[in-house]
Amino acid sequence: MDLSRLRAWAQGHRTLLTLASAFLLFIGVELILFTPKGTDLEWFGLPFLAAGGFLLAYLYLPRREEAPAPAGPPKLATKLLHRLTWGGRLMPWLPGVGILLIALDVGFNAFLAATPGLGTQDILLLMLGAFLIAFRLVPERYAVGRDTVFVFLLVLNLILNVPILLFRAANADFNASVDAYAWALLAPQTSATLNLFGVGSWVGSCPEIARALGQNFQCTGIGSPGIVFTPLHGAEPVALFITTACSGIYSFGLFTSIFTAYVTTEYTKLTRRVVLFLVLGAVASYVANILRMTVIGLVGYYGSNPQESIQNMLLAHSNAGLLIFLGWVSLFMAVMFKFLKPPVEEIDTTTAKPATVEERPRGTRCALCGDAMTLAIKGTRCTCGRFYHEPCLANAGACPECRTPYARPAETATA
Repeated sequence: MDLSRLRAWAQGHRTLLTLASAFLLFIGVELILFTPKGTDLEWFGLPFLAAGGFLLAYLYLPRREEAPAPAGPPKLATKLLHRLTWGGRLMPWLPGVGILLIALDVGFNAFLAATPGLGTQDILLLMLGAFLIAFRLVPERYAVGRDTVFVFLLVLNLILNVPILLFRAANADFNASVDAYAWALLAPQTSATLNLFGVGSWVGSCPEIARALGQNFQCTGIGSPGIVFTPLHGAEPVALFITTACSGIYSFGLFTSIFTAYVTTEYTKLTRRVVLFLVLGAVASYVANILRMTVIGLVGYYGSNPQESIQNMLLAHSNAGLLIFLGWVSLFMAVMFKFLKPPVEEIDTTTAKPATVEERPRGTRCALCGDAMTLAIKGTRCTCGRFYHEPCLANAGACPECRTPYARPAETATA
């Protein structure tokens, strides 16, 4: 079976398929790590994770039978790694850095942590350490994928591990958890949003809530903030505790890391539009998390009694929360694909046909210079379906979409 056309089509639509694979990976990790309570959806996470990984490998891992892509400007991931390793001078030390990270994490859990078990943040740091150890073993032909995975793990640890380490150091509390994020950036904002909807609420710890209400609450997480409000049809207040699992920080970190890895894979330089979308994505992810907690609170507020309110909030937390965040990710990726298409690899087209200042005619246009395809300039069509002026494609050396090298047609000898 000849799959060359399928691969050419996939390379020609690489941006869309890359975003689709990122979405599959996001769903897979979400279902595996944060499975809704009372369900077996974690088993669905594995197929999503496998499908996303296979699609990425199919798009970016080179084939042995393919000609090597023409040399071009290095990707952002490669540039970042080059700078972090001091121009490559520190590259031989990467395995040592990986071993050091693993040793520090194991030592912290053995001597300083309250519980010696490995948590999500420990696993992330161990993954980064293991990847650094194996970094130089990856063949150079896989350099783009290797550097992108490095950026993904690095950003994920910078978001989920570095802030909590700084917080622990500043407060001399080695056992502080992600609850600090919920206390500072989620619970007060969610309470304020509920107040805007007419739901009188306030934030407090479990002991504070118990003292204020004269009840012995059973906290779902020690140190987690609780949002207290009285349901519309009830006389007794209820408390919504934001634990580590439902804080949304992991979803935020995962999305930001995937998006950053995508940008560093597709772009060779940062543009204003890229930075705008990166900031917009992070802010919108944060706002979506507040919206998720607000919806859970509103579901509890309109319960007929405290018991029903609690059950409704548990149900909403187990299902609606994930759906809201995934819906937002889908919308953001759709908008991003429309307005944030990768550039044409910054290929130098100065020797190609210059664009005219007059209004260009309608019709098929060259994918490189943007001018209309006319009989005055010889044109060609790549296997991925893109149209080019032959001089433009000859100057570029290869199709910027599917990387197919330009093959100059044989000239007919004349007498």
